Amino acid sequence: MIEANPANDDRYLDHPYELAGRLIDPVPGTLSWQGQTTHLRRKELEVLAILANAAGAPVTRQTFVAAVWNGNDLVGDRGLTDTIFSLRRALRDDDPTLALIRTIPHRGYQLSVSVRPVATPPPRLLPGAEVLHSSGWRLLRKLGESSLSETWLAEPSEYNAEVENTARRVFRFCRSESYLRRLQREVTLLRYVNQSLSEHPGFAVIRDWQLDQPPYFLARDFARYGSLGEWTQAQGMPPAPPLRLMMELSEALAALHQLGIVHQDLSVDRILVDETDAGPQFRISALGLGALADRSKLAPLRITALGLTVISSFMRRSTKSSRSWTTIRKLGRGDG
Repeated sequence: MIEANPANDDRYLDHPYELAGRLIDPVPGTLSWQGQTTHLRRKELEVLAILANAAGAPVTRQTFVAAVWNGNDLVGDRGLTDTIFSLRRALRDDDPTLALIRTIPHRGYQLSVSVRPVATPPPRLLPGAEVLHSSGWRLLRKLGESSLSETWLAEPSEYNAEVENTARRVFRFCRSESYLRRLQREVTLLRYVNQSLSEHPGFAVIRDWQLDQPPYFLARDFARYGSLGEWTQAQGMPPAPPLRLMMELSEALAALHQLGIVHQDLSVDRILVDETDAGPQFRISALGLGALADRSKLAPLRITALGLTVISSFMRRSTKSSRSWTTIRKLGRGDG
């Protein structure tokens, strides 16, 4: 039996694949076969993805319960049985002699057919294009990208170059299911911070988000000087940032902790530098690797706890995080 490792099946939640002639497209959540399209529920997609990832090996019931029902045996045991039943009906897996999903009595399930990935190039984001699912905004230029996300500067479609304070926003897009969970967590935590602290100047403000269909995104106000890393490089630094800024950053972190938020990976690239009447202002922008100690605090603010279910990996202190804080401390001392 394979061991539970939910992270391994993300590729079958990000990209379409085919099994026994059935086309599974997990992004819209559809199953197509013989000219008919069926919509699959989220847990059905997750269970099928784990089976596909096992490449024909048996998967224990405990693996499914741990990955899909967060280890809740009471709910997960019955939920798994019902989900397998629904999947078989959707797949029209009704021939007991040639079952697509084999039952291993009292132990688990096994996919009896091979899985073939289906390559579909994603639509490109281009300068001048309207932002999908956010009318009134137009992409201006790409600010950065990684294997999982793209960050773009956008302006209003009716942008007036003669008006100096015309608002601009920064959109971070992704199509990956694994990164989507990070965006969900970031939107949830920053909304909680923004509402609890009345848009404290030490934190970026989430202005818009779209987490239902790709490309997923979150949008925040544009920071004039970019990240702390970009700001220091542009000034030929690192001389020490003003003591005022370091004190304000420390106060913002203290406010974060008082709200019960545990964060990680707060590097110089995740701290923005904006211009205000008082001069440069640090803003903490990314809490995608964070957790909330008491999720019940979200209910009075009418915030759904999206992305906060799986938190164990984000509660551990990492070497990377330690290096990031060492860099910030050095900047504060002017050590370089």
